[in-house]
Amino acid sequence: MDSSNIEHSASQDAHGGLHALLRAAGKACVVGGNQSFLLNAADECWWLERGRIELFITEIGKDGAHGARRHLASVGPDTLLFGLDHPEWTRAGLGLLAVPHADTRIHRLSCGALRDFCARVDGPDELAPPIDRWISALTEGLARWASPSPLIHQSIHAGEACTIPAHTRSSSALGVIWLDLPRDAVWFLGTQDLPPGPGACLFPLAPSAWIQSSADLAVAAKNTAQIAADGELWAGLQALHDVLPGALALNLRLSDVDEYNRLHLRRQAGDSDWTRSLRQLRGVLDGGVPERDHADHGLPALIQAMRWIGRHEGFDIRLPAQRMRGDEGRAPTLRDIVQASGLRMRVVRLRAGPAAEPASALLCRARDDGRPMALIPRTGKSVMVADPTGGRTWSGPEAMEMIDSHAMAFTAPLPAAPQGWAPLLRRVAARSRGDLLTLAAAALFAGILGLAAPIMLAYLIDAVLPEQDHGRLLHAGIALGLAGVAGFIMAFVGSVAFSRIRGRGGPMMQSAIVDRLLRLPVRFFREYSAGDLALRASAVNHLEQSLSGAVAQAALSGAFAAFSLALLLYYDLRAGAWAAAAALAYAGLALLLGRALAHREKALAEYGGKLQGLGLQLINGIDKIRLSASEIWAFGKWARLFSAAQRQQLAATRYDSLQALLNGFYGLAVLALLFTLLGASIDAGGPQAMTIGACAGFLVAFGHFNGGILQILGAMRELSAVQPLLQSVAPILRAETEGREGKEDPGELSGAVEFNHVSFRYGSDGPPAVDDVSITARPGEFIAIVGPSGCGKSTLLRLLLGFETPDSGGILLDGQDLRELDIVAVRRQMGVVMQNSKPLSGTLFDNIAGMTGASMQEAWDAAHRAGLGEDIDRMPMGMHTAVSHGADTLSGGQSQRLMIARAIVSKPRILMLDEATSALDNQTQAAITEHLDRLSVTRIVVAHRLSTVLKANRIYVMDAGRIVETGSYDELMRAGGLFARLAQAQLA
Repeated sequence: MDSSNIEHSASQDAHGGLHALLRAAGKACVVGGNQSFLLNAADECWWLERGRIELFITEIGKDGAHGARRHLASVGPDTLLFGLDHPEWTRAGLGLLAVPHADTRIHRLSCGALRDFCARVDGPDELAPPIDRWISALTEGLARWASPSPLIHQSIHAGEACTIPAHTRSSSALGVIWLDLPRDAVWFLGTQDLPPGPGACLFPLAPSAWIQSSADLAVAAKNTAQIAADGELWAGLQALHDVLPGALALNLRLSDVDEYNRLHLRRQAGDSDWTRSLRQLRGVLDGGVPERDHADHGLPALIQAMRWIGRHEGFDIRLPAQRMRGDEGRAPTLRDIVQASGLRMRVVRLRAGPAAEPASALLCRARDDGRPMALIPRTGKSVMVADPTGGRTWSGPEAMEMIDSHAMAFTAPLPAAPQGWAPLLRRVAARSRGDLLTLAAAALFAGILGLAAPIMLAYLIDAVLPEQDHGRLLHAGIALGLAGVAGFIMAFVGSVAFSRIRGRGGPMMQSAIVDRLLRLPVRFFREYSAGDLALRASAVNHLEQSLSGAVAQAALSGAFAAFSLALLLYYDLRAGAWAAAAALAYAGLALLLGRALAHREKALAEYGGKLQGLGLQLINGIDKIRLSASEIWAFGKWARLFSAAQRQQLAATRYDSLQALLNGFYGLAVLALLFTLLGASIDAGGPQAMTIGACAGFLVAFGHFNGGILQILGAMRELSAVQPLLQSVAPILRAETEGREGKEDPGELSGAVEFNHVSFRYGSDGPPAVDDVSITARPGEFIAIVGPSGCGKSTLLRLLLGFETPDSGGILLDGQDLRELDIVAVRRQMGVVMQNSKPLSGTLFDNIAGMTGASMQEAWDAAHRAGLGEDIDRMPMGMHTAVSHGADTLSGGQSQRLMIARAIVSKPRILMLDEATSALDNQTQAAITEHLDRLSVTRIVVAHRLSTVLKANRIYVMDAGRIVETGSYDELMRAGGLFARLAQAQLA
């Protein structure tokens, strides 16, 4: 049976007397969408027996014609609708239009019949639910226009007496409550005065609405049945009806203003884009240098500084949604901008001196007044400090003295689509163009200077030494010395340039890989152990350490080898060709050995990752291993992996030995070949015969050539050795992240959640974990999901968090499809406690505040709301008490309360609790529930312990992935279905 039918049938059984009256006294009719009618008769009401009715605010012309419609609310079966007749409606030219769905059955009757029924003994109890639905629909429709919904400071239960502090917002915690309020000191929805009249005003309040007072108020809340029994129901209901016209007229005017502002901003943005495009085209005609973009003028200095940094670093700066909606009341903070732009930031310390030049642009603060400034590094020049406030720039020591010693560095993410190493290398190259050119120039000049030794040696042997010319010998020695010094300088410059490239590129690539790892979907982490992922993520560090200066040396040696080969061919074409052929043959064999060695080292790296992951698992599970006496099994599993890794290590050692043997043979063989060829050339005589000096120069040049080849092969061997490290990072780069490109910022959520016919299965051939589930949670409601183990409760939370994607159906937040929203921005407005959540190593404050930026006072407030405040007070170190991984220092109940405090410290709009109070006693659970009731937050609670969900607005009962029952606790217990059986089993 459909869950809505279960709920409706339970309601019908409970209200049989009222329904009999409504059928007997009312005029029944079946209507459809083409039979709309105005609710404008104050002495009439309508009972909706079947179907649904949509309520619209419509403009009423003088001739009675209906104008444009604005949707207000939707009402379902067993709801009473009342006629609204107030002079304000006429003055505003508005009316409330009811538009039925197809095959909707309604009964029209007089309000007098309802008043008579209310006077019966059982009348108030039966009349309360349909009237509550009417009140909830109206106030929810009104409150929806106040988006985002404001923070509610106090939630009040029926039957509760309390004090409402001045200038705070209060609402109903559960269902409709009624309060006696002073007419001149309270505003409904923060904007509407209560109707004028003598004495206090009895006024209804639903969970979706709120009141605000100008003074402290002592109130006692009652439910609708109590008010009806006291005979005050109709006056209170009329007070709500009297407030509606003014509230609706104000909201309609504000809505029109919002629409005008939206269109105005859109037109301004179009004009700005058009002007910017023309300016860029004019810049091409003026010489190819684009004019500076003046769009930043008028923006706060922080935004201008961040955009300067973004232009230098190659990332875009986006404004948070609040700013884009025109919220001029609060300038965005640095955290807002960083989160909206998808960046990571960290604090860095600036050192004094030439070595303090930063590798990337930084956001710094002026030393005198703390205003934001941009620190921009420049290749070949001193750093520049740009002040967006005055538009001035400084450079050199003066600039560094102006700024504070601490600054903020930023990391931009890689594209969400699968990547290779190319984007990372392009990013490094873009930051290091100057140093790359320096390295290339140093290699070129070093290669040219390397020719000095063989050429000068040949000159000395053939021309200087035979004639014993001491002057030319001295000049040659000085020239060789100068060439050697110049070569050393070129090598040093090249090494420095490569060190600068490595200094920029290493941290940049490591940050980008870790950032990408953090952005990967949860399903990616199911494929790898924690230890294996840690090894893969740190591969860039190992890569940097392995290569060190080998790449720079290979670049210099390559230039040496190239110029030396040209000199060999110049001296003797045949001998030079044979030398090059021998070197290439040697290089080919060495590469084959290197490839085989790389294959072994790749396997060794894979075993290393598995060993590290297994070791971490064994350490974390040592208690379970000892309790189950599984030490021998654990050691055996480790030994099998370790022995396989050692076999790969031995194979790699054998290839190393073959490489050493090849090196020794090659050196002797090539020298024998060259001596034979050169000797033959000398013996041949004639004008083409080589001189003794030329032979000596040839051999020196060959030494340079051979050394360069060996250096290049050594670098290639190191590259092949790190190839497994590169391949180990490939899964991180190839996996698609939870991309933000093309996703919409959800803005500030109100807390409305809807699962619309959602289905999901974990594997393509697996059974459905969630099957055609529909759940609705209005802002501020308490929704519970219960059912036997494995029925799909936790899967629903994973779907809502975006950890999994529905196979069909949709999840809507404030009417927005979750798949189209920036999931990171959505999660920031959620508080979550999963059943396997555990504290992290650090202090209690670190665990509660996390990365939210919460203050110490906010952490204390969250701890008290979670029922942990008194426990922390008794600890000697208070909030600074250290917590180890797994929270061995805390009990199970304290750990759960710590997780709840962490979930609510950021004041989320949606709070999800998955068995979050399973380790708490009933008294502590009741205290925490009371504190959570006072939060303006939509709660979605998954629980086996049914005492947790007693006060839920609605309980959804799941079985085998489907919703089988829906209703309140009392309704489900009366229905006698699965929920009742679960409850009886726990009570037994």
